[in-house]
Amino acid sequence: MSPRTQNQLNERSGVPESFRVLIADDEKPARHKLRLFLAREPGFENVAEAGDGLEALRMIQEMRPDLVLLDIQMPGLTGFEVIEAIGAADFPYVIFTTAYDQHALKAFEVHAVDYLLKPFTQERFHTAREQFRTRRNPNEQLLEVLQTIYPTESYLSRILIRDGERVVPVRLEEVSRISAEEKYVRLHGGKRTYLYRTPLSALVGRLDPRRFVRVHRSEILNVDFVAEL
Repeated sequence: MSPRTQNQLNERSGVPESFRVLIADDEKPARHKLRLFLAREPGFENVAEAGDGLEALRMIQEMRPDLVLLDIQMPGLTGFEVIEAIGAADFPYVIFTTAYDQHALKAFEVHAVDYLLKPFTQERFHTAREQFRTRRNPNEQLLEVLQTIYPTESYLSRILIRDGERVVPVRLEEVSRISAEEKYVRLHGGKRTYLYRTPLSALVGRLDPRRFVRVHRSEILNVDFVAEL
């Protein structure tokens, strides 16, 4: 039985729900503060911490948390790069904890992604916690947020691919074609292929049209690898 199903049964029977939470922040005082806030809220006893983006990526894979409290600016990988490596469609429910610029905050608000602007209070944290408990929907808005913060005028030059416990940066100039594979895409480069956990429809607008041409609804070609179109 999945943890989510068990929580639903617990909720119906009156047993308090229990959630796995990961705090990802490179500042130890910030992690400590979030632990204190979580301790005052019911159902958040299973809490782990990550001090940088690479550790956060590894722990999300191992722990499979229900909720990630995610700082944006971290060493190793930023919070956004952690999401990119996992794949927005597969990412746990996220609440950003950030002192980021207003452009990012506006994107969060427009796409209904919750965030905590540092420094935040217990009351504001409680509001975010309530939204998580009542909503808990897939983070379909995350990719839209990333596209808003990184406009399509700034075309992708590389993509981060999760490969076990590693994160592999794949340079798009080395990718000969991109094909749809169910709800994700596969990058073909040299003798290797990489599964990128993003829909083709979401990726196409972030590719440089001078290099990448969509020749079919499920296929994109890099013209640098094509003798004739």
